[in-house]
Amino acid sequence: MSLSTLPHHYGEVQIQMRRDIDQLLTLLTVEYGEQHLKSCDDHMQQLVLTILSHRTTWQDEKRAYDAMWARYGSWEAVANADTTVLTALLAPVRYPERKAPYIQQTLTHIHARTGAYSIDFLENMPTLCRVIIKSLTTLD
Repeated sequence: MSLSTLPHHYGEVQIQMRRDIDQLLTLLTVEYGEQHLKSCDDHMQQLVLTILSHRTTWQDEKRAYDAMWARYGSWEAVANADTTVLTALLAPVRYPERKAPYIQQTLTHIHARTGAYSIDFLENMPTLCRVIIKSLTTLD
């Protein structure tokens, strides 16, 4: 959204915020280049990767995920796995002893609520970004 397309009800504070955001975006783009969002096609994979990512490097997160998936190959198998074995597979991440049972509990809960190991039902819910953008554009 450029300054010329801002809603007419925007006040000076919102306009200055938009200028600041545009300036920050320009500085970040100069420093780091154009960034593109990357996401998994598999939403469950993204969920589990997000759990693994807490206080962990991307490389360690990926190593742990790949080891888990190579061993089990399905969400059902991960949910029903021996927690001690799963914890050992997740050793590259920080706090695997907490993340392994949490992943299993999450998978079990999702399956119990939806009958599948899938969070695709969330696609019909508004995203946080849409909510934030709508909120910011309606500020007086």
